[in-house]
Amino acid sequence: MGKQCANTGMGPGLFMPPDIRQMGWRMHKASSEFARIAKEGNTKKAVAALQKVTTTCVACHYKYRLQ
Repeated sequence: MGKQCANTGMGPGLFMPPDIRQMGWRMHKASSEFARIAKEGNTKKAVAALQKVTTTCVACHYKYRLQ
């Protein structure tokens, strides 16, 4: 997690439980990695990187879904 944004500012992350905030940072990190790989043009690697993004999304939505 980026130290500069961990618990500062007025963004929504400030009010999130630590574990959901960590999931968010993992998703952002995976998204950045996906973007970097996608720019290289290797579709197979890009799809693998995208899977890491969607896996994080699914895990968060599964854990924090509304009933």
